[in-house]
Formats: sequence, C-alpha cells, structure tokens
Amino acid sequence: MTTEPSPIAPPLPAQPPVQTPAPTPSARRRAGLPSVLAFTFVNSLGTGVVTNGIFFLTRQAYGFGDAANYTLGIVFAAMYIAGAVAVGPLLTRLAARTDAISHRAILIALMLVLGSACLLPWGVHDPEGGRSAWSIWVLAVIYGPLTGSLWPVVEAYLSGERRGGVLRSATGWFNIVWASAVVLAFWVMAPYVEAHPLAIVAAVGVLHVLSIPVLARFPRDPGRHLDHADHEPHPPVYRDLLRTFRVLLPASYVLSTSIGPFMPGALDRMNVPTAWQTPLTATWLATRVAVFALMGLVHRWHGRWSTAVHGSAALLIGYAIVVLAPRVFEPGPAGVTALILGLAVFGVGMGIVYSAALYYALEVGQAEVSAGGMHEALIGVGYLIGPAIMLGATGAAGAMGRPGAFEWIVLGTIGTLSLGVATVVGRRLVRAGRAAEGAAGQ
Repeated sequence: MTTEPSPIAPPLPAQPPVQTPAPTPSARRRAGLPSVLAFTFVNSLGTGVVTNGIFFLTRQAYGFGDAANYTLGIVFAAMYIAGAVAVGPLLTRLAARTDAISHRAILIALMLVLGSACLLPWGVHDPEGGRSAWSIWVLAVIYGPLTGSLWPVVEAYLSGERRGGVLRSATGWFNIVWASAVVLAFWVMAPYVEAHPLAIVAAVGVLHVLSIPVLARFPRDPGRHLDHADHEPHPPVYRDLLRTFRVLLPASYVLSTSIGPFMPGALDRMNVPTAWQTPLTATWLATRVAVFALMGLVHRWHGRWSTAVHGSAALLIGYAIVVLAPRVFEPGPAGVTALILGLAVFGVGMGIVYSAALYYALEVGQAEVSAGGMHEALIGVGYLIGPAIMLGATGAAGAMGRPGAFEWIVLGTIGTLSLGVATVVGRRLVRAGRAAEGAAGQ
C-alpha cells in the first residue's frame, strides 16, 4: 500500500509550473547494507525475546497459564498492527509539514522509548516486594506499536535505491540476519529463564539503546524506489504472486503465533526441563534461517506458483505434528523427537512464505514505508488471530468439560482457515494458468 500525494491545483497560465526541488544526495541515497544489517541484528535480538520468547518469561515470572499468555499475545498483536498501519501515513504527513523530522530521527526516538519500556517490568515491584504483573501488560501496549512502526522504516532503508538482483541479495541477507538473531536470543536466554526472567527483558532494553550509534551511518532518509528503464523490470506475474503471498503471510503467522504461547505448557506436559525449552522451540526458527539462506542464493523460485504450494504444505504438515505430539505421545524421547520434527518442517514453510512475501512486497510494492507497513500489518493480523484461536479453543474445551478436546478444536479451526486460504490460492493458480495458455495461443 502506497500513499498517494495530495492533488495540487494547476498553475495559472501566465505562470511557469512550480518545480519541486529534488531531494539532496545526502538525504536520499542508498543506506549501506552492513549498517542496516548491524542495526537489524541488534534489534532482532530484542524483538526475538519480547515478541517470541515473552511467554516463557511470563510463565516463570508471574505464573501465567496458557489463557493469560494467549491474551497477552492478542494485546501485543493489536498494538503491533496499529503501529505498522499508522507509521507510513504518519511519516508522509510529517514530511509534508516539516523537514525537521527525518526517518533516522524517528528510529533514534524509537530506540530510546523501547529501551525505557523494557526496564519497566524489571524495576517495578508490588508493595510486598513481589513482581507486579501489570507492568508486562504495559510493556505489551508500548512495545507492540513501536516495533510495528520500527520494521517498516528499516525495510524502507533496506530497499531504497535497490531493485532486481541487488534487492534480492539484500533481502536475502536481511532475512538471514534477523532470523539468526532470533535463534541466538532463544539460546542465550535459556539458562536465565528460570531464575532471572525479567532481567532478560531489561537486557533487551539496553540492546535497543546500544544500537543508536549504528544509525550515524544511515542517511537522513531512505533512498527512493528504483523504477527506471536501466533497471530490470518485474514480470506481470509478480503482482499476482504479491496478492497471493499477502494471503499466505498472515495465515502463516496465525500458525506461528499460536505455537508461541502453546509451547511452554506443551513442553511442561512433556517433562522437558526449563533450560531446554527455548532452545527446543528455536528448532523452527533455525530451519527458517536455513531456508532464508537457500532462497537468498537460489533465485529460480521467483515468479513460480509452486513456491506458494510447497510453502503452504510444509506449514500445515509441520503445524499438525507440533499440536498433536503432546497429545499422541507419552512424555519421553518419542514425543520430543516428533515435536522437533514437526517444528523443523514448520520452519521450512515459514521460511518459504516469509521470503517470498517480503521480496514481492519490496519489489512490487516499492521502497516506501507504507509498503513495509502493509507487510508488517499482515504479520500483525497473524499475531492477533493465532492466540485468539488458542484462547477460544481453551475456553471451548473447558466449557465442554473435556480438556483433551483442545488440540482437536485447534486443528479443526486451523483446518477451516487453511481451506479458505487454499481456495484463494487455488483460484489464482487457475487464473494464472488460463492467462498463460491465452498468451501462448496468441
């Protein structure tokens, strides 16, 4: 989604047209890839802990059960969507009113506020000296919209003045770096989850602040989207694929964000020690990194509908194994092995869908903050629906008096959702096939 400029009234005939001055080279130039990647890595360590790992921390710090964690996920997601949707139009309006505020200044402000917010749960205690759970809800309300605003701006710096093979390579490295940071965060936090859960969140705040010096190497504003004749044009099928992956992307995050708050309770039921729970959960995050690397190196998937089919299949198969493993297997090596296998397959699907969705968003959607904002907002939709499904299934199973029905309610709901997504993708596949046949017959 891009924001159209406001219409300008035509000049009077006696006056020459008003020429808008071109942006200065210092304001609009390509951001150095190493700087973008360094900033991305540090901040992804933080968002890996707060966005993906917070459910393990709240279980240890506040004794949150599954329902509380699902609710926390819903609150975070609603705020994330608000930030992702608002940041593009907000920056456009600010740019129209004043030159004093830059994208780089916005990033610095975000780092300072995020850093301060992460110190809140660690520093706040109730009158008896215990931990105050309200502070984690405040963190979700602050952290959600700010990270929803952060990544569209970073993606604009990543894609500005890049297109074609250069953009493909940059996007591939971007995916590898942020996803590797999330995996690393899950491993590094593992020994401290049980004894120091809130200190981990405070450390994230320090990381956000420490990333500010990297921004000195960013241009004042992101470069423009390259759309000139001397750059490789994208085939028309890219637009169809962009629309398709804008359906698959939130669907994939429905699955992944329902897995997040589900895993702490599932691993407890399977008798997995606390110190091993986050590394085991990181299995799907690690296989996602491997797929990011592969898709960044091999470009034959561009423009192919089979990418959408393979990614969807891996998502559904892996998800079903993960949800059913704690129910089908008794606690022990067999159940844990099945769970790891399911997570690995699921990570392959997540890597395929995310890589394709981001590439088409930046290549076709142009290097505007609103294009990245749409991409992040779609992720936020998944963040919202996933925990909502799990919370609803928990309530339904409790109302039925059959806790064992939880997994089957989840799979039934996800199956219905997946059928709708498959119908949309299938129709577009048929349309694309007919269009190709028509073009060949001419």
